[in-house]
Amino acid sequence: MFAPTQRTEGISTSDIITRIVRDYDVYVRRNLQRGYSAKELNVGFIREKKFHLQNHMDKVKQKVRTVEERSKELVQRVEEKGIDLIQKWEEKSREFIGNFLELFGPEGTLKHMLQEGKGRMLQAISPGSSPARERSPSPPATPSPGKPRAPSPQGRAARAAAAGERRDGRRAQREREGGRAGG
Repeated sequence: MFAPTQRTEGISTSDIITRIVRDYDVYVRRNLQRGYSAKELNVGFIREKKFHLQNHMDKVKQKVRTVEERSKELVQRVEEKGIDLIQKWEEKSREFIGNFLELFGPEGTLKHMLQEGKGRMLQAISPGSSPARERSPSPPATPSPGKPRAPSPQGRAARAAAAGERRDGRRAQREREGGRAGG
């Protein structure tokens, strides 16, 4: 049975029907999500499952997009942290190398410390610049029975130097004592 309709100026029923048919799948999916049954929408079982699957796929796609955005943000933050870490590492490396060179370099602290220690040891060993002290003469070396000992040149030089230091020490002491008595 055909029912004629009244036409309205500027409105095309063909356009309205075309839009409804073109967006039919969207309309059915949206109404299935709202809780309408497939029977109420006059949709078959297979088509209903197809729309449910499409809805599920859309949700998965959205989750993937969200995870992708978050992972990009995470990668960007890790990259920034990595750059910061590398910069700090380079700074600490430069600082370590500088400290190492300051300590062990050609004009380093260690060289100066060793030179100072060497100077102190030389001062302690040779009392040339320090005031001479009175030393008691060491007992003469007794030759072992049966073997007469010949004096070595080094031993003679050492004994002569010691005798000279003793004389110098006694002379310095007499001068100090003479200076006290006269002053």
